[in-house]
Amino acid sequence: LASMLDSAEAGLVMCDLMTSSLDRLRSLPLVSVAAIEGSAMGGGAELLTAPDWRVCCFDATVQFVQTRMGVSAGWGGAQRLRQIVGHQTALRLLAC
Repeated sequence: LASMLDSAEAGLVMCDLMTSSLDRLRSLPLVSVAAIEGSAMGGGAELLTAPDWRVCCFDATVQFVQTRMGVSAGWGGAQRLRQIVGHQTALRLLAC
């Protein structure tokens, strides 16, 4: 993956592609479900904001690690998270 993202432009193309893909998943005319076993971090956490339902194992973890790296969630996950859990809870989850 790193070799594919050899420029800022390539990174922007990937962000646009992932954002549109997750938006399309969110708008499917059927129920979508994500199953979480283990850890979902970064892009995996953003992916979990697109389906209608999320089911996880007892010990599953979800972390938006982008904020610890000083960047925002680039695939639209922060905006979708706010729609799912509300503004205050989204801020708390993104800051962890």
